Amino acid sequence: MKKLVAYSSIAHMGFVTLGFFMFSALSIEGALVQMVSHGFVSGAMFFCIGVMYDRVHSRQIADYGGVVNTMPKFAALFMLFSMANAGLPATSGFVGEFMVILAAVKFNFWVAFAAASSMIIGAAYTLWMYKRVILVMLLITMLLSSRILTSASSPFWAC
Repeated sequence: MKKLVAYSSIAHMGFVTLGFFMFSALSIEGALVQMVSHGFVSGAMFFCIGVMYDRVHSRQIADYGGVVNTMPKFAALFMLFSMANAGLPATSGFVGEFMVILAAVKFNFWVAFAAASSMIIGAAYTLWMYKRVILVMLLITMLLSSRILTSASSPFWAC
């Protein structure tokens, strides 16, 4: 998990670099907002990962499934930080990235397209991590209780 958050940090710093090298007021302001947001959100994500590591003593994502069953308030807090990391609107991660993308559209459409694509990919792997760490056992329990999932050969186990 730490590697995944570290790679997302690199992606966020890519937005900062893009913002500074477009040399417009909007892009530089967006880069500054993104730097501040990144500092808070990444620090919070690493703190949450440290709390979970202290309980499980494993660095493998597969070993964490079902944190929502044991720590529901923590799962909600981790979701807030994960959504900010993914750049969900109304979170701090969105504001800076959106300002940089708006400035990039004015600079060059294809640069903005690449930046927006990286934002979507970053949201996808953040959501994948949240699902695997927090929700997997909850989803399996819900499916087993509704008798949708009846055998271990189901394709759901492959995710």
